[in-house]
Amino acid sequence: DNNEGKSVVGRLAVSPFLGHEIGLSGYQGEYSVTEESMTGTALDWLSTWGPLEFTGEYAYFDVEEPIGSDLANFFQGGYAQLNYDFWLEFLNNTFLGKGFQDPKLTLVGQYDWALIADDSDAGGGNNKETRWTLGLNYRPMNNFVFKFEYQWNETKNELLEQGDNNGFVASVAMGF
Repeated sequence: DNNEGKSVVGRLAVSPFLGHEIGLSGYQGEYSVTEESMTGTALDWLSTWGPLEFTGEYAYFDVEEPIGSDLANFFQGGYAQLNYDFWLEFLNNTFLGKGFQDPKLTLVGQYDWALIADDSDAGGGNNKETRWTLGLNYRPMNNFVFKFEYQWNETKNELLEQGDNNGFVASVAMGF
């Protein structure tokens, strides 16, 4: 932390039915040595129906700018993701299924967007980015995943580097 100010953070979640949750989060605190503050709110959700899961989040942060700064005065963004868990029985006798108790494949579709305010003297306009993702995840066990996806990206701002940054992404993740 670069100042003596304290921040307050919290989240309230409601689960009206098993497998469904909606949450509201908040943040308020100073972020600089000159004591400017940032306030943020977020809404998130999770709904499951058997092998189908719908999840997402929206967040908005309002930033108090230092005098003479070109810092963006707000940030906002969100995502919505749809997952479908499945397993093909013939895979049980392959390296993907052998020796694992409950392996899963998940088809994933996701839409992301972010908007960052431009408050610069250059007048480049707000920075808006969107992404569509289609992927397949393989979980040999619950806390380990291999992800393979293709992303379509679009950036809108005259001052930012633009071009074809679409492509395949592969990753591995482990959770505890």
